[in-house]
Amino acid sequence: TLLQYVTSSTSGSFCPTTNSTLNVTVFGTSVGGSLSPAAVTLCVGSSTGIMTLVGQKGSIISWERDFNSGGYAAIAGTAGLTTFSEVPPNGPGTYNYRVVVQNGPCTSTFSSFNTITVNSLPTLSLTPSNISCFGNTDGSITAIGVGGTSPYQFSLNGGGFFPGTTFTFAGLSAGSYTIAIQDAGGCSGAAQITSI
Repeated sequence: TLLQYVTSSTSGSFCPTTNSTLNVTVFGTSVGGSLSPAAVTLCVGSSTGIMTLVGQKGSIISWERDFNSGGYAAIAGTAGLTTFSEVPPNGPGTYNYRVVVQNGPCTSTFSSFNTITVNSLPTLSLTPSNISCFGNTDGSITAIGVGGTSPYQFSLNGGGFFPGTTFTFAGLSAGSYTIAIQDAGGCSGAAQITSI
């Protein structure tokens, strides 16, 4: 808000009137606004997606990041940004983001924060069992999920997924097989190839 004050003065009846003008800018309280989305869960190596600040009043000083409650730190190059995204830099864990907003010379304040939960990728442990005799189809592969978020789903050679903490693919003939894993959070681990 701009306020203008005008004062007038004279130095006798034959002297011109002198006007003095003083402009005063009044800033409102800084308002941090809110971040959306408020919470996101993703797999390690994925982007946070676009986070958006709305409802703020003042200039955006910086975005800040906290990792596993270790304290907030400013993210370089984020001044003035109403949107931001990144691949969380520290691997699996819990990240909180917020924005520092300051209206003119008024005390700065913070936006609401959002929470990004980054899950690790699941991995596979495979135990093959060979066929009993050439031409038979009694081989099997037992897949065990490790890490990530259980329960898991397992797939053989790009087929459908089967749920379980472990799963055994039975009735297999001799050959090479590719096993894939996906966890309850939708994260996919690296597929593995094994032979029986």
